Amino acid sequence: MSEYKEPYLIMFRQVTRAIESIDKGYYFGARQVLVEAQIAAEEAYVDYFEKPKKKNKKTAVK
Repeated sequence: MSEYKEPYLIMFRQVTRAIESIDKGYYFGARQVLVEAQIAAEEAYVDYFEKPKKKNKKTAVK
């Protein structure tokens, strides 16, 4: 489930920024924030699976 943590945080923060932009009437800026958030969250998700996994010493079989 940890593969969703970083993308979730990225999206949550950026959606908050987009809502603030919409409240101020900056619709194009809000759209841009959301597009960039989508890209960043997708990259974070993909990066999670591309990084080599560290072995947990406690659960490693000897």
